Amino acid sequence: MRSLRPLAALCLALLVHGVQGQEALRPEITALERMPSSAGAQLPGLVAKLRGRALPRSEEQFDLIFLLAGHYAGNKQRAELEALDRDFGPWRQSSDAAQRLQGELASAISWTRFHMASGHLQLAQQELQSVKPELLTDLPLKWRYRERGLRASVLEQTGNIDEALLLRLETARLAEQLNQAWRQSYALSSLALTYLRAGQLDKAREAADEGLRMAQREPEDHDLLGNAFNIKGMIASEGSDQAEARLAYEQALVYARKASDRGTQSVLMGNLADSYLRGGEYARALSISEEALPLAIELKDAGSQALALHNMGVAKIALKRVAEGKADVLKAITMERQQGATTSVSEGWNELGRYLEQAGDFAGAFEAFEEHRRIADTLSRADQRKRVLEAQEQFDADRRQRETQLLSQETVLQSGQIKARNLQLTQWALLLASGLAAVVLLVMIFRRMRHTNVELARSNAELAVRSERDPLTGLSNRRHFQREVKRHLQEGGLQATLFLLDIDHFKRLNDEYGHAGGDAVLVAVAQRLRAAVREQDLVVRWGGEEFLMLVSTREPALTQALALRMLRELSCEPIALPQDQSVRISGSLGFASFPLPGGNVAPDWERAVDIVDTLMYQAKGHGRNQAWGLMRANGTDLDAVLAQLGELGPARERGDLQLQVLPGPGLQEGAAA
Repeated sequence: MRSLRPLAALCLALLVHGVQGQEALRPEITALERMPSSAGAQLPGLVAKLRGRALPRSEEQFDLIFLLAGHYAGNKQRAELEALDRDFGPWRQSSDAAQRLQGELASAISWTRFHMASGHLQLAQQELQSVKPELLTDLPLKWRYRERGLRASVLEQTGNIDEALLLRLETARLAEQLNQAWRQSYALSSLALTYLRAGQLDKAREAADEGLRMAQREPEDHDLLGNAFNIKGMIASEGSDQAEARLAYEQALVYARKASDRGTQSVLMGNLADSYLRGGEYARALSISEEALPLAIELKDAGSQALALHNMGVAKIALKRVAEGKADVLKAITMERQQGATTSVSEGWNELGRYLEQAGDFAGAFEAFEEHRRIADTLSRADQRKRVLEAQEQFDADRRQRETQLLSQETVLQSGQIKARNLQLTQWALLLASGLAAVVLLVMIFRRMRHTNVELARSNAELAVRSERDPLTGLSNRRHFQREVKRHLQEGGLQATLFLLDIDHFKRLNDEYGHAGGDAVLVAVAQRLRAAVREQDLVVRWGGEEFLMLVSTREPALTQALALRMLRELSCEPIALPQDQSVRISGSLGFASFPLPGGNVAPDWERAVDIVDTLMYQAKGHGRNQAWGLMRANGTDLDAVLAQLGELGPARERGDLQLQVLPGPGLQEGAAA
């Protein structure tokens, strides 16, 4: 009998060699993760080379896919990012729960970053809400670090400062456990900025100084050092030492130029201008802002554009060019509102009020302060409303996960049955290679296998359908919409009509009748909207109490008739609730056809949703139970149209916009607006 020891030893040696080879990739992957932003264009090629050396289902292979997804997300490359969904597939569909969760988390993080880079903070927030933090405890520390930090960024930019601060503290603790100076520096710098927004200046200064000390341990990482000095400058600028702030900003600019990072240079110029504003050197601040604006426009960085416009505006107000400066600040506020940056909008109104008051425009200052207080109050109410929606969405997510797990288990079971039957077929074919009995038996086996394959295909199809359906209403969800809307895109722009509807006073309904009553209303609304449109039109539960309709019709008379039909269907009769109760409801609706009549602006679907979202909020703000439609826009590009929507009154007076206001049942008939 031969010994198997040499063969076993050879296999063990090969295994050890493979593991050591994968470990050797780790420093190279970390280097890619820390690659300077100026060298970002090289990343896809470098990742491709390393992927060729990484084992197919290894942790190293997964990290490389994630790095590539982050690159595409930051550069707003939607098609490339969608293509990577296939690469994440083996992990997202794994029978191992930890691997499956890691795949879902990586995909969610990538798309959240994409939406943030594209200026769609609401979409970013909704994408990240699909990940349940309590399930992440078994994942490696670096994944929890990434998720906590990104969630904090989204919450902070949408106005939830207190929750963001808790997450920043947790992220800093995770970075300390990872024992990597560069991660600790980024985490502490972000924590400092959140402390600053929370009004805790001493804590902010302490965190910023510690973040800078950590960055100085990595003297060749210019991006890291530039970020740390930038945060230090922002903290110092809030205090009384503007000289220290300028020194920090200048040092940050040195590192940004060494890294050839023009995007960071644009931001730093805005921060430097702000420091001169605080020091009363308005002409110098205006000069720097006017230099920063063309760079921000060239880079298509909406955030830096808004910052430059805001600083230009308040500098002009301080230099007694009040009307011109006020217009610049209002443009900046409009841009930030379109991005969903509620915190920045609130801060913008507050600073505008202070500068107008100093300039003697007390009426303008009063209006600005009122707007600031209104948004601050809205943020407080929105936080409570968000918690209610999160609880509801958590319930829906749990239900979807249970259904998905059952289908996955069924699919795994059927796959095992197919393998077992294939083996059985092989054995029987060898034993019964001749004779009629063998032929008959093979036919029966093949029939059974074909039936099993059909059942497996059916289960997979059902799993795919359920993943694109809202479990409560049965309507399409965002994932299905994102797939279907591609059929309406031509040359990069949307060719269809969008309607966005919000149920009026839904929070009051939830408070009065409970979640069961709220669910009954949502189900009834879904049925009524489905009845109002054609079978080929798409009705989507967009989130909470919002519903999005996508129709191919673009004829103005038909779209207006459809908007009225939706409002009437919604309030045609009371909705039956549990415990023999009933309630009448109404809705606020925004709609527009694309390309926009007049200027022929054809945006991508995200910006199209921004437009109808703005119109829907106008309907809510003017009394609810009505529809606002954009019938004509003279803007030459999308930014111009969005700016006009941000200042509806003047735009309508100039004839740049033509709106149609359609009253719902019970309101007096309106006319063209």
